Amino acid sequence: MGLTGIYPLDSLIGSIPRYWILEFYGEESVVSSLLHYITAYRSRFGSVLVLLNKDFGGLDPYTVMRLTRILNGDSLKIDVGRGFRFSDTVKLLRKAGNSKDYDSLVIGYPYFHMPRGLKGYSKATEVTGLARELSMEDIRVFLFNHVSHMGVWMPEGGNYHHHSIHVIVRVDKVRGERIRARIIKHPSKPIGGAVSFRLEGVFYRKGVYQPLSVWF
Repeated sequence: MGLTGIYPLDSLIGSIPRYWILEFYGEESVVSSLLHYITAYRSRFGSVLVLLNKDFGGLDPYTVMRLTRILNGDSLKIDVGRGFRFSDTVKLLRKAGNSKDYDSLVIGYPYFHMPRGLKGYSKATEVTGLARELSMEDIRVFLFNHVSHMGVWMPEGGNYHHHSIHVIVRVDKVRGERIRARIIKHPSKPIGGAVSFRLEGVFYRKGVYQPLSVWF
């Protein structure tokens, strides 16, 4: 079975150890689409914990429930925690390893509440370190991130984050609703490798099927 349930992505990433963290970042609508899709798909294999860090929105329960039915998952196996401050993010991650046995951990926008400037990046190391600890507890960790607010092409979180995350994939929308995924970091795959794909037939709206990304 594939890691994400999206064949082009699974082919691009390949088989990776459970303790490797897989990160997606880039255009927010695409990142959101993948967060919902992969959350639903991973519920096929066991319990999924979603830790979402945003002031509002970011996760549509209706979307997740529809996807679990389409992908043969189980919405009852998906637990959600929300962080409204940076301290909440840290607390949620600290509790994640002790709350129950999870097959997958989905961390949405872990640096959304990070203070700006150098102080913020100093604090970000704590979040990255906790994610690494959880990945070593036989939990499959997926991270969904923003582009750095410093204006560079890298994910948010700073240099420690970039060096600590095992596999980083940039995702953007190209040519209408097509999604392009490009490897930014991978220990065993060439940097720059890319695929494009569509999330076809996920929802039924106004009489026609439309890609998931239309809904965000």
